[in-house]
Amino acid sequence: MRFGNKAFKSWVAKMTETADADILEIIQKGNPSFKHASKPVLEIKEYFLESFGNNERMDYGTGHELNFLIFIYCMCKIGVYSVDDYAPLINKVFQRYLILMRRI
Repeated sequence: MRFGNKAFKSWVAKMTETADADILEIIQKGNPSFKHASKPVLEIKEYFLESFGNNERMDYGTGHELNFLIFIYCMCKIGVYSVDDYAPLINKVFQRYLILMRRI
């Protein structure tokens, strides 16, 4: 392999394996009273997975960051988070996401 770190492919594979459980946990911790927490997982899973880079091209860019913002937006639209959560979602969650992705 000429470019990229092969470990990235392993990391993305592990993210894919645990994505359903991770999203479910995010929903349950974000809003413990949210009913039917498993229903939206399938629909928002792609945004979550696409947030962490492309497995085949082994790249990462602004499109991936946009997918993470859309994931957060979906969580707000389905009622996991409210308007009061917007500032912490951007100032804390998105910031930590960016730090994570820069480390990777």
